[in-house]
Amino acid sequence: WLLLGLLYLGFREYADATHARRGARLAAGTVMLAAAIHPYLAAMSWTLAQAGYLRLWRSRLMAPGRAAVMALVTTGSMLAVLGVIGYFGDAGTGFSGFGVYSADLVALIDPQEFSRLLPAFSLPGGQWEGFGFVGLGGLLAGAIAIVAFVRVRPSLRAGTWLIALACVLMGLYALSVKVTLAGAPVADLRRLYGSLGFITQPFRASGRFIWPLHYLALLGGIWGTTRILGPSRQS
Repeated sequence: WLLLGLLYLGFREYADATHARRGARLAAGTVMLAAAIHPYLAAMSWTLAQAGYLRLWRSRLMAPGRAAVMALVTTGSMLAVLGVIGYFGDAGTGFSGFGVYSADLVALIDPQEFSRLLPAFSLPGGQWEGFGFVGLGGLLAGAIAIVAFVRVRPSLRAGTWLIALACVLMGLYALSVKVTLAGAPVADLRRLYGSLGFITQPFRASGRFIWPLHYLALLGGIWGTTRILGPSRQS
């Protein structure tokens, strides 16, 4: 619900700059709450919040300086909460596993063992962390959304593409260093991640970062379904 809330704040319409500032403050509070719950949720929430500030600046609902201040305040507050709960302690923990607990390119359509109607793909054991199946209803809604997009040809509000981009980038990180398609290796990104240990070591279960893209896909399906089947059919 934290991620859904931030997606709502990122995509919603704002009447004026005052309402936009309230949304930004709520986003910052959500990131702090996420930091108190789990570092993975904190990282995903922080990314969506930063994309939201960029969207508000891009749509001229927030001045560049204010957007930058919100970005810094959110970052500092998140780090403070993580520091208070001991995330930056000197505990001797290991950091192996990045590339094992990942998502597959079929993560959104692979039901694993959770469907009686759709077949599961043969994925390595650790990729249960990248479970992002949208369900049969989600797949049908996604197909309807594609039809709706072609028919309606909606115009995106200024900057909202940044929220979608943030979800896509997190989905790409979920694939980790060993990109697989239905369990078969298709790409090796060791060179890309070789100097990025500061994000691969703390978040070795990278597959979890498929969650925002999962919700984005479902929201897209809901949008398409309401445009095709809904009473108003507005863009």
